[in-house]
Amino acid sequence: MRDDAGEAGRFVWDVSRFYERFHAGDGMSKGIYAHDYCAAAFVVAREHFRTRGGPVRVLTDGIAAGLTIQKPDALRASAPDWDARPHCAACIGIDADAVLDLFARTLGN
Repeated sequence: MRDDAGEAGRFVWDVSRFYERFHAGDGMSKGIYAHDYCAAAFVVAREHFRTRGGPVRVLTDGIAAGLTIQKPDALRASAPDWDARPHCAACIGIDADAVLDLFARTLGN
C-alpha cells in the first residue's frame, strides 16, 4: 500500500512507524495493531466484521484495569452486575483480507 497509494500511502506508512516501534517493545515481531483504522472500516463496511451481543464492562482497577469484557447474550446465567447494563455489539472477528483490500482501495483513490 505504501508504494501503490501515492502520497496517502506514504503518509500512512510514515505515521505508523511510531506504532510499529512501540508494539515491537511489547514483543510483537512485525506490524501494528490497527484499532483506529479498523474502527473506521467498521463504520463503512460492517460486513467484514463478526460481532457478538451482550452487555460490556470495563475493569477500573487491579492488574486488568482497562480491560473490556462482555457477558455474551448466549450466556444465560443470571449476573445481576451485568444484566441491567445496555446491550452492545462487540467485534470478535474480522475478514482481514477484505479490510486490507478496503484500505488499499481507499488509499489508492
